[in-house]
Amino acid sequence: MKTNIFSLLLLSLICTVSPVKAETFLAQQLKENKYPQTSINTYIQACIPKAKERGLSQEQALNLCKCTIKEFQKRYTLSEYNTLRERANSNNQSAEKLEAADKLEEVGGYCFEELFM
Repeated sequence: MKTNIFSLLLLSLICTVSPVKAETFLAQQLKENKYPQTSINTYIQACIPKAKERGLSQEQALNLCKCTIKEFQKRYTLSEYNTLRERANSNNQSAEKLEAADKLEEVGGYCFEELFM
């Protein structure tokens, strides 16, 4: 259902924007932010044990971690991701911390549903 709503929204946007602008918009939305391989490796090495602690097998954990880092690259620059992570891990209980944690958890939930539902 969400996909259908998103598709309709995107279609209505494309119909109201000139073809060149629509093409530029779509290209920007589909562009991935490529993180350095060392950052990806560090993330996956830290992610797998945490996923296994929650009951996933090694293979399931690896797949989940690969999915989440790929999804983070789609949604956020490396700088944006690092800022979200820092805010989510901060010691204060601010709205900023909760918002950052929600954004990170959204990616995890998305990948979990894609892989295991």
